[in-house]
Amino acid sequence: MKLKTLICISLSFLMFSCAVDETDNLIENETTEVNVSNRSADFLDYGVYWFNSQNQSAKAFDERTNRKINVSSSFYDPSKPTVVYFHGWQLNSSSNNYERENFQFVDASNNVNVNTAQIWKKKGWNVAIFYWNQFADELELKNAEAKIWSTNGNKKMRYRLSDGSYSERQAPTNSLGIEAFNQLSALLANNTSNNIRFVGHSLGNQLATYTSFLFSTAVKKGNLSARLMPNRLELLDPFWSKGRKNYLGDYNNDGSNDWTGERVRWYVQEMKNRNNLATTWYSSSLILNAGIGDSNNRLKDIAAFQSVRYWYVNAIDIPAKHVNARHSYFWGLDFDAPAEVRVNWRLQRTKTGRVAASASTSTSRIRQMMGSANLWDQVEGRYTATPEDDMFQIK
Repeated sequence: MKLKTLICISLSFLMFSCAVDETDNLIENETTEVNVSNRSADFLDYGVYWFNSQNQSAKAFDERTNRKINVSSSFYDPSKPTVVYFHGWQLNSSSNNYERENFQFVDASNNVNVNTAQIWKKKGWNVAIFYWNQFADELELKNAEAKIWSTNGNKKMRYRLSDGSYSERQAPTNSLGIEAFNQLSALLANNTSNNIRFVGHSLGNQLATYTSFLFSTAVKKGNLSARLMPNRLELLDPFWSKGRKNYLGDYNNDGSNDWTGERVRWYVQEMKNRNNLATTWYSSSLILNAGIGDSNNRLKDIAAFQSVRYWYVNAIDIPAKHVNARHSYFWGLDFDAPAEVRVNWRLQRTKTGRVAASASTSTSRIRQMMGSANLWDQVEGRYTATPEDDMFQIK
């Protein structure tokens, strides 16, 4: 069977790897089920949730009253740096009791069971997820993608219920990007850390980027303090669909409606110029090479681009390689930034004295890596799940 066929088959199961662990022998759950007791049949819950060191979550914002929800300092401390994670496509998660991602990395075949939220909390971070799983539960990925940018996509702002049906009864009147901005700008208004990081996985890279751009625009207009502008944007094995989107319009006035990848690229460039935003693209799978994704190669000339090689995962298991990007990233804060090396014709590794990209890498170093003629490719640590032994060749 040809590789492209195998990739396409694997991609048909992509959602399940985004919401459910790839192994059958789970020690702890990588996902959380929403408590829907005493809720109406037309259930909708979305938005920001804070996490404590036990990987437990607390709702941060009431989207119905448009108000913050007070939580203990174990969930949120306004003096601490803050990382917000945006998940991707979530096909069929609603029918599984509204199952959601969390920060537990479980891979029984490699003896991995790591609470990555605990790592960040111990390092002094606030940790959050912006959940949009009911909106992202679409058979056609493009229908979920549209809701990030606009209320005028093919399926508007419908959301999925546990019985498999869809509803618009409680649908927001804003796109998810605007909803995320409204919630996060209110929640972070008192944050004094000057260190805010947005992390988007797969389709969620678009939501992280658009939300960042809305922060940038609000700062530019004087409607938001500059200290609330994210200084780091992390794109974990990002995905953009092909084709021009009527709901996006023509941002750069070239006479054609934009692709989502184009829009992300222009926003990243503008935020780099305007806010000195550090942006990294971590590529871990072939999801953009199966004929359905936009390769967005010109973004590599703007962001720091790094290829992550999960050779300990079966070569044709594209979903696992895709999902492990988020697990590996959040686990990476537990270790020093990976070494940058040069490789000679004998395949000998020589450390340059610099580091490659990871959650632990300084923002100033990411800025140095951006916009250069170089990219970074993993050459050590490819056969282990832990990021501890990773090394990356500068090319």
